[in-house]
Amino acid sequence: MTEVEPALAEDRKAVREFAAQAQAVPPGRWSTPRAEGKWSAAQVAEHVAKAYERSCEMLRGDPQPGMPRWLRPLLRILFLTKVLRTGRFPKGAKSPEQFLPSPEPLPLEASLARIEKASADFAAEARKRAEPGLTIDHPVFGRIRVADYVRLNQIHTRHHLRQLS
Repeated sequence: MTEVEPALAEDRKAVREFAAQAQAVPPGRWSTPRAEGKWSAAQVAEHVAKAYERSCEMLRGDPQPGMPRWLRPLLRILFLTKVLRTGRFPKGAKSPEQFLPSPEPLPLEASLARIEKASADFAAEARKRAEPGLTIDHPVFGRIRVADYVRLNQIHTRHHLRQLS
């Protein structure tokens, strides 16, 4: 078993938990923002799907918008290290534009199908790069281990799971 497999198992579990929590959202609340200036459950689901889609693209080596190379090690130290250590995103963290949901997100079943496909594609790409210690060049954090990147996605999914309840 490679070092990425335990992280992928936790990520898979986070996706299942997200789907279960999404299915528990009352139908009339799915497309309604939970507060002024906040996303609806449907938009949260779209954001999670986009995160997996962009992450899969990044693992494949597709060009992604990013931060200047000189800033990446600092962001890795200040943000990524803390998130991986605590398992939590900091309050008030803003999403980059490419991850923002549309004003008209998908219905529940279509949203869950999109997340399922995107997370499965992401897992397949991560397994292709699962050699022990293998790193990728992340467009925001610079060089990080694939297993850490999978863990970051799992933490992200669980972070948004809380917004569905």
